[in-house]
Amino acid sequence: MKPAYLVGGLVFVACVAIAIYYLIPIPGQAHILASVPGKRDVTHAIAFFVVGVVALLAARFMANSSAKA
Repeated sequence: MKPAYLVGGLVFVACVAIAIYYLIPIPGQAHILASVPGKRDVTHAIAFFVVGVVALLAARFMANSSAKA
């Protein structure tokens, strides 16, 4: 397994975990970076899902590129 896949996979897993955190409503307190307390923040969740997918795509292209100097 190439290191780019490992790093991309770890970034993807972290982003998905953060996105799930933003989808779970926490009564009585706001999420980090969220403005409305006690509600889900769908925009931040979607943003983190997108960042995770971009990390996977970047890892795929970085692993398949040849570093010839």
